[in-house]
Amino acid sequence: MDLDEKPAGETALLDIRGLQTHFTTDDGIVHAVDGVDLTVERGETVCVVGESGCGKTVTALSVLKLIAMPPGRIVGGQILWQGRDIVPLPADEMNRIRAREIAIVFQEPMTSLNPVYTIGDQIGEVIALHEGCWSEPSTCWRWFRSRIRSAASTTIRISFPGACGSA
Repeated sequence: MDLDEKPAGETALLDIRGLQTHFTTDDGIVHAVDGVDLTVERGETVCVVGESGCGKTVTALSVLKLIAMPPGRIVGGQILWQGRDIVPLPADEMNRIRAREIAIVFQEPMTSLNPVYTIGDQIGEVIALHEGCWSEPSTCWRWFRSRIRSAASTTIRISFPGACGSA
């Protein structure tokens, strides 16, 4: 078997094919992400690198379907999560996938984690939202920690080599 070949029946963890995310502005259409292709296998780490404004965050937001629609819109391509195209999924189905299977912590500290609250309480709040256990977020956090310890984690980072620009 070739090193790049997967065993039959095994799908990539994340497979992005021709992703296009555009935004409607007063000045016209901005092609923020225009043709991103990326495959991430289980256990693989891929790094997101690129100039400011080249589409790193918009790509990540597109994978989670967190683009504000409107003005943004995924206009083309596929985002296959474990073999399932999540682009056409309605909001309620995406909510079941978010945080349980796919999550993002943004680099901007003022919008990611609040230093006034413990990390456990903040992560517990997200888990409580997605697992439906609002009465006791700390219980959700303990449950989540036990799952992290027993599961193999995968870090996904996406790389955009060379200069990036938007038109």
